[in-house]
Amino acid sequence: MTSVCAVMKGMPVGMRRNSALTANQSASPPTMAASVIARMASTHGLGVTSIVIPKMHAARASSKLAWRLACASSFRLCSTMPSPVRPGPGARSGHAPQCSLPEADARHPLAEAVSRPGQREFRGEIAFPHGCSPAAAGSSGLTPPPPPAGGSIRMGLLTVTVPSSGVNMSGQPAVGRRALLAATCALPFAGTARAATAPLRIGQCLPLTGPLAPVVKPIAEGQQLLLASVAAQGGLQGTPIDLVTLDDTTQPARTEELTRSLLDDQKVVALFGYAFVPGLVRALPLLDERRVPLIGVYNGADVVRRDPHPWLFTTTASLRDEVQAMVQNLATLNTRKLAVAYQDNELGRFMLPQVQAIADQHGVQLVAKAAVAPDGSNARDAAAAITAREPQAILLLAAGAAVIGFMKSLPAVRVPVYALSLAGTTALLEELGPVARGMAFTQVIPSPQRATTALARRFTAAAAAAGLAPTYDRLWGFLNASILVEVLRRAGPRATPATVQAALERMGEVDLGGYRLAFDNRRRHGSSFVEITMVDAGGKFIR
Repeated sequence: MTSVCAVMKGMPVGMRRNSALTANQSASPPTMAASVIARMASTHGLGVTSIVIPKMHAARASSKLAWRLACASSFRLCSTMPSPVRPGPGARSGHAPQCSLPEADARHPLAEAVSRPGQREFRGEIAFPHGCSPAAAGSSGLTPPPPPAGGSIRMGLLTVTVPSSGVNMSGQPAVGRRALLAATCALPFAGTARAATAPLRIGQCLPLTGPLAPVVKPIAEGQQLLLASVAAQGGLQGTPIDLVTLDDTTQPARTEELTRSLLDDQKVVALFGYAFVPGLVRALPLLDERRVPLIGVYNGADVVRRDPHPWLFTTTASLRDEVQAMVQNLATLNTRKLAVAYQDNELGRFMLPQVQAIADQHGVQLVAKAAVAPDGSNARDAAAAITAREPQAILLLAAGAAVIGFMKSLPAVRVPVYALSLAGTTALLEELGPVARGMAFTQVIPSPQRATTALARRFTAAAAAAGLAPTYDRLWGFLNASILVEVLRRAGPRATPATVQAALERMGEVDLGGYRLAFDNRRRHGSSFVEITMVDAGGKFIR
């Protein structure tokens, strides 16, 4: 394969020609395709380390068809941009005339990778075909490649299919696995592909749509940061980690159904990072039936912790631990009259008697209790009922819309309000704005700003490279994924559900760079770490 190579790193707009691009190649369709890719990458602030393009056999096809084929990947890469471009025959290297582009092209792996949250760098090779049949080009020249014939190569968190043979411009088979278009890309920390090793498949259900979506999105971004860094190192001991995340849309029956699919159809070696508690309750019996562990949940609800479950391993403190820290802190400040606003659902009603028991333990009186509808529709009435009793502080055992509605209904001059970690999301602080100032939140993970810990340093560096703010919720995802990777490392490259379970039970105490947790054959809840933070005038958490 004859190719030209363009090396582009930290470029502003367009493409600087490398010495490998000779004068007679600079106007060729492949070179112009490289220019487009460079320009599009620059639009997204990406750094393209290299593009490898086979020299086209222009004599065997019309220049129009050759142009379509040469730019097939760049078209799809362009499709995620605000103002897509397609070079015309008169374009010069480093220039990209304007054009329109079909929306369907965003399905290409390159477009998907660029459009993912947190994607800030593209690395890899884009190989254009020697040729393709006119029919394959279609009327628009944007038809996806033919079905796979030669297997899959896993790059980072994506799977790229490389057919064993392509079709040349005359319609005859072309020998060689690289004869057909192949595009490989990694996420922010690009890694080395390994075709021979089957991935370790992990299953996850998250409410990616619906009312909890703004809560879990930053968490998922944090997970992605950590897993991408593992992919950059060629996987875990040479084995890729394949996290299959499905959307349960905050429907308990769907969580159960999708979990069954992950266990029976995907054959995952472990489940990971569930967030929707009612759905988790429905899924727990399946862990017993299939004997597959679940590592880490993004919720401290005691409803899934009160009875030890042999296949569930939690990685952060419970809500009871958080309430204990709140009341203890308030008692230290000589608070004796406390009010509780709780979310009017199973979680809130379950927590209420626990709050009463903890308050009694510390000599604190509950002077008022008010239920807040999950959608916040009765927040004004709940806030009025609470403030009428003149408490010295308020515990807010709720999340999402209930918290927003309640806080906005309180008087401008108010007593201290303490809220749970599950409420202290990036989306909530943005929605509340100045109203959040002075609120206290429990946190079940260390501060992402604590530069003295290796965990925080790794996370903030990864977040900065991906152009993401180093928030608590993203760190939670990053931390949970770190724990998952450590467990899989101990289970070995050919992990099974049984070896993952054994690794957890033998894990003992570990320090993940400033966050300690422990599991053994009897201990299933790895940490009770809680600290209290406050929102400052700038809307940031301070300790």
